Amino acid sequence: MPVLHPSGKGPDMTVLNIKEKQTSDYVIRELEITRESDEKRKIYHFQFKSWPDHGVPKDPGCVLNFLQDINDKQNGIPEAGPVIVHCSAGIGRTGTFIVIDIILTQLEIYAIPILKRGPPMVESTTLLRISLNPCTDHDLCKGFRKS
Repeated sequence: MPVLHPSGKGPDMTVLNIKEKQTSDYVIRELEITRESDEKRKIYHFQFKSWPDHGVPKDPGCVLNFLQDINDKQNGIPEAGPVIVHCSAGIGRTGTFIVIDIILTQLEIYAIPILKRGPPMVESTTLLRISLNPCTDHDLCKGFRKS
């Protein structure tokens, strides 16, 4: 939290856009924030453009790609700070995105090890294929594929 000046105003900051990567669905920006004390901080800003207000993305895979890029960046930064998620209202898309991340994390922790252990815990391989097929096409779900 920034320290307030006696006047009640926050410190002057400069934001510099260092790098930008555009995809068809989102933009990734590397920003450098400098405070008047010359303290510098690197921030990564991920902007998802393909999720309309009061709508759904045209392809669920683009949301998974976006989440994969965020998690890859976050995992590649030692002692990374928190990921902050927001949308215009901060309730629909924000909550949905966070829930998707939680569900995929839970699948990775609990379901994938069970599936890799041995025979599937379903009545038939056809049922297993039907239940996992929507997920297995995406890299985030590669743990469900037979190694």
